[in-house]
Amino acid sequence: MDGSKFAQLLNEYMELTQISDHKLARAIGINKTTIARWRIDGIARPNCNKLKECAEFLERTAKEITLTADKLAKSLNLTQCELTTTVAASKLKSEIAWLRTEVARSNYKKLPKQLDNLGSVIHSLPVDLKDPETRAKIWRLTATILHLKAKLLHCRQLDDQALYFQAKALALTPINPNLLLAVAGCSQSYQFPVIPVPSTEVHPETEFDSHKLPELKRLNEQPRPVTTRPITHPSEFFGRSALLRKIFTAWNRSSLEHVAIIGAKQSGKTSLLNYLRYIQQVDKNTLRPSQSPACLPVKMNWVLIDFEEARTHNPDRLMRFILHQLNLPTPDSCKLDDFNEILDDNLQQPTLILMDNVDKSLHWPNLTEEFWGNLRYLGNQGAGGRLGFGITSRQSLVQLENLATELGKPSPFINIFGGNEFHLNNFTEEEMRELISYIVPTCEPDEIEWIVQHSEGRPWWVQIFCKLRLELGTKGPDCWKAQGLDRLRKNDRVILTGE
Repeated sequence: MDGSKFAQLLNEYMELTQISDHKLARAIGINKTTIARWRIDGIARPNCNKLKECAEFLERTAKEITLTADKLAKSLNLTQCELTTTVAASKLKSEIAWLRTEVARSNYKKLPKQLDNLGSVIHSLPVDLKDPETRAKIWRLTATILHLKAKLLHCRQLDDQALYFQAKALALTPINPNLLLAVAGCSQSYQFPVIPVPSTEVHPETEFDSHKLPELKRLNEQPRPVTTRPITHPSEFFGRSALLRKIFTAWNRSSLEHVAIIGAKQSGKTSLLNYLRYIQQVDKNTLRPSQSPACLPVKMNWVLIDFEEARTHNPDRLMRFILHQLNLPTPDSCKLDDFNEILDDNLQQPTLILMDNVDKSLHWPNLTEEFWGNLRYLGNQGAGGRLGFGITSRQSLVQLENLATELGKPSPFINIFGGNEFHLNNFTEEEMRELISYIVPTCEPDEIEWIVQHSEGRPWWVQIFCKLRLELGTKGPDCWKAQGLDRLRKNDRVILTGE
């Protein structure tokens, strides 16, 4: 047995898989003191049967990490960066320094020695990063640091990111169970079960975030017509071609511009935001033939906020919600300066924060003038110009400024949208006809004319009439048309009287 090589290789494999002495000992049914002695070359003749179990468990764990990371890579917006040694070492040192500060602040006693060891390894990084072993070491260090941050911040998303980097390291230096047995002096070669390992490469065209919206599981399936509710699948979005071109032009610049969408109640503002949020993620084959994919040069990070949702009324919860959606470090409580620092340090990809019902948000007392001022700062110069905002409102920007002043919250945030205030107008006749034919393919020409005439270009009423036609069409035209007119009269009365 080559004890030093065995101990060195075992330590490397356990570090790669983040397996503790206790976990490994429990998995193969021995005392954890034995594992500790294996790792320091303290056993002359280890039990080969137990070593076989150990090697198989390490390999199986490595494959499970790789399999999991393949799924996670599509949801984490992570790609393998081309690093120089200086950049890699500098970034890792910065992470260690941040961890030291947080450990001291939280009085966490178990990590200082581990941080010292990590610091020593980082200082000893060689110059040439083209060497696979060196690159594997960097991915391994990154994964270890992310695991420590996850433990400190109780953040599952950081553990997910760590798995991705572990898989990168394992791809460069895979675990070889028979090599471990050979250096231990166990001459018999074992045939270990083969576990298939898919590529962990991120394919941008299929990237999507599976945990952010349950409906996303449908994005690459054939959608069904939706009526009277905001769309979730981009193929259900109709019209607005000229408006979309203006929006994508604003977001095709080196520094993202900010966009304000102004529209009346039920004009389709939420549907527009959902379309923008998901058009980059959907399978192009599920779009309608007349639709085009998003005209954006790179994959974006997206966050969608609805200010009618309760958790958006509190700035701490709102900022942590944004960080969570971006898979960034998410502290248990978040102040404005913490939020800015996390974005500045970690936001590498162009990111758009979409805000629905901004006019409602001015009424929430906890969203103060200081909060809005900080958003203005982020929109102007935060995160290196990689952060853009898109908002919707029933009121124009001028009306929003007046409302903010009336509420004692003069909002400089509104000023950053001045150059890109776009209005959601009614559908054209052509757009109405296309939508009607999509929802009710069996609609007769005279029925289409009736819907076009009475909906007056308002998308929501096109959908209402189509829904009634689907539900009551078998009872004759008088039935569904009468109900449609009755609902239209009631709606107009509510608008006129404020009921």
